[in-house]
Order: sequence, then structure tokens, then C-alpha cells
Amino acid sequence: MPVGVPPHPVVSSRAARTSAGANRFRSGLQDRKAPSQRSGQPLRQVFEPFYRMTRELPSSFDKKPVYRVVVEDHFWYWLYLPVAKVAEFGARMVAFLQQGRISIYLLYSFVTLVVLLFLIRG
Repeated sequence: MPVGVPPHPVVSSRAARTSAGANRFRSGLQDRKAPSQRSGQPLRQVFEPFYRMTRELPSSFDKKPVYRVVVEDHFWYWLYLPVAKVAEFGARMVAFLQQGRISIYLLYSFVTLVVLLFLIRG
């Protein structure tokens, strides 16, 4: 058995006497640890229909490979963004009305109240 590798529990019940990180890099234990990319991939595949994913994977010949995965919400573009644009347009219109003279702004407010009273009454 190689030095520094803990024995399998079925083979032997004795504990290996090494420090916590002494032989981790020599024995290949770093390969047994799953990086976040490997553990998150099945979740991305399961929920792929619900999200918009953009993947940038390097070729095997790149000297400095760069992995990039961007996950976005479909509802953001279909629902939230149009609602935000309408709200922003409304806010700009109100700001346009408020930036003039106070007499014109009060006139707009009065006309709005009168129109609302007629709509409620009638």
C-alpha cells in the first residue's frame, strides 16, 4: 500500500498516521474532489428549459482556456423588462409635467382630478 493513503475500511481498521494535508497532492486525492462546475452541471441540465443559457467553452488547443456560463431568466425579457420600460416611460412623463411652472402643474393636477371625478360618477 502506498505511503500516506489511508487504508480502505474493509481492508484494515487502523487509522493512517499522517497530518491532515501532508500527502493529499501526492496521492491523487485532489482528483476525487468535485469542483463546483461538475456538481452544478446536472442542475443546469434539469432546469435548462426554464432559463436562457449562454456557454463559452474553449477548444482543447487553447493555452489559457476560459470557461464562461451565463444563466439568465426568460421571464426577465418577456415580463419584467417590458413592465420596467412602461414604468420608466410613465415616470419620465410625470417628471416632464413637474418640471414646468407651478401654475401649469397645478392646472394639470386639477384637470386630472376633474376627469377622474367624471369617470367615477359616470
